[in-house]
Amino acid sequence: MIALEPIATSTIARIGSDLVGRLSQIDRKTSSRISRVDLEQAVQHRLRELRQVKTFWFDKEPKDIADFFIDRSFSTQLGAITARSLDDLPGRNILIEGHAGHGKSLFMRHACAIEQQLNRAFVAFVRLRDVSDEMSLMDLLVGYFSDLQADFSPRDVLDLIQRNNVSVFLDGFDEVPHNAQKATIEAINQMCHRAEFGDSRVIVSSRPRGRLQRSGYFRNLTLLPLSEEQAHELIWKLDPEGTLATSIIHQLRTSKNSDFEEMLTSPLLVTILLVIFKKTRRLPDNYC
Repeated sequence: MIALEPIATSTIARIGSDLVGRLSQIDRKTSSRISRVDLEQAVQHRLRELRQVKTFWFDKEPKDIADFFIDRSFSTQLGAITARSLDDLPGRNILIEGHAGHGKSLFMRHACAIEQQLNRAFVAFVRLRDVSDEMSLMDLLVGYFSDLQADFSPRDVLDLIQRNNVSVFLDGFDEVPHNAQKATIEAINQMCHRAEFGDSRVIVSSRPRGRLQRSGYFRNLTLLPLSEEQAHELIWKLDPEGTLATSIIHQLRTSKNSDFEEMLTSPLLVTILLVIFKKTRRLPDNYC
């Protein structure tokens, strides 16, 4: 599987150079106005914004997702698979479903960062919670590409998806306001339809049983709960020095309280358990 590498100056320069080339193929007038220095700064900003995540375990200090990401398992029609990037997932357009705290957004960010690193396509990452009455999904995508000095209209974005290789990551459909969901679904379906004409892909995350599930454009994948092995790996990632990890894993393995098995099923619950253990140096008596 592909590993996420540190953000290097050479990587930024390579992505910037390739973006200039791709934009020039689309619109030579646009490319002639591009400052490569400004574009590389925009790419660096986007990468850091994508990869730097704040969590309460790290006292809300930004942390690179590469430091604590673990491979995840998904349920598919053909059985369970383990993945860390788009290359590991079946299907062109994918709907990733999972309950709150199960790590959907983290997987989306990691997969998007790898796509950016591989630099095979235009890449866009949009937080769907930013959709509102005043700001549609297409407005957000236009703004995303505008930051990369591409003077696009909504129609240009759709044409880009149809005629080029674009990976569009749309995170958190369940966070779209109810009154904006219909228009957002229509925009997503438009993108998926355009993607069928080329090599583009649309990847959406959502909680289960959302309205988007009824769309016929997606391969639905369910993010599975963490296995015991994955939960222990996450604990070691969160505590790489092992001061807490060794002790808590030992206590978990020797505990007769089956409630802790449920606390090890999601990254959020594992982190909460580790926070409690850090303060008390023992497992809680009860899990509520």
